[in-house]
Amino acid sequence: EAWPESLATAMASRQKFESFELGYEFSLVAGRSLFSLGRIGEAINEYQTVVADPQARGTETAAQAQWRIGEAYFHQDKFVEAIDAFYRTESLYGFPHWRAASLLEAGKCQEKLGNQKHALKLYRQLVEKFPESEFAEQAKRRIHATSQRAQISQPVNR
Repeated sequence: EAWPESLATAMASRQKFESFELGYEFSLVAGRSLFSLGRIGEAINEYQTVVADPQARGTETAAQAQWRIGEAYFHQDKFVEAIDAFYRTESLYGFPHWRAASLLEAGKCQEKLGNQKHALKLYRQLVEKFPESEFAEQAKRRIHATSQRAQISQPVNR
């Protein structure tokens, strides 16, 4: 694994080039490295640094960092926090890839919380808004599986 080297390089570069206007890119790499090393709390801090950086505002890097905050919370089983991060990505950034990815992941979080109806709504929203997305097929499969689970858990009315 090259993650320790990536982390060291990102940290050293950020320090060496502290006035570099795209320095937030170093924080994204540091966050990804920390996440891959299992240092999830530290990774979240790095991603939040990117999102808060005025130079990063409105960039795809900031959208990715916001999405990765959700991913990190998901891996900590903090599904409510993950949903919030994914919703922020979907609503604050105009990048279809990250918006579609956020809807998918927010749906998975809703499933984990037992909110099948919310999950279905998010998957359907993804398919409607981003039908050409690489995530659309996965959303369709999850719609089918989640719909079946929701029907099974519904009481039978006679």
